[in-house]
Order: sequence, then C-alpha cells, then structure tokens
Amino acid sequence: MTPSDSVRNPDQPPSFEDALNELIASCYASGERVEGDWELSTPLADAPDWRVEIQKVYSDDEPDYDPELID
Repeated sequence: MTPSDSVRNPDQPPSFEDALNELIASCYASGERVEGDWELSTPLADAPDWRVEIQKVYSDDEPDYDPELID
C-alpha cells in the first residue's frame, strides 16, 4: 500500500487503507485481537471470497516506550 499524494475531500468517504488503519488502531487500543488470518465469504456467487492476514511488525527505529508493555 502506498500513501496518497492527493488531498482528500472532507465529504469523500475514507479510502480502504484509511478505514483499515483506523479499524486496526481502534481494535488494538481496545485490547482486541488484531493479528491473525481470516477467511471472509461473500454472499454473492459471482463475488470473490477473501483471505486476510494481519501481522504485527515493528520499525527499526528505537521506540520511546517499551513495546512489550503494550503487548
């Protein structure tokens, strides 16, 4: 996923990436399980099913906090 270089119109709904980022951050902050694999089936015969994998990764930068305390 690449960040968008354009400015989003405030009346435009969030992009998929923005909505996913907000969902993951919100769930993580609430202590919900975020990491995992999911199989999502759509109710339409012509629509594809989806497999989603979310992994936790840390940047190489030194954090200002101990990430183990948050886990």
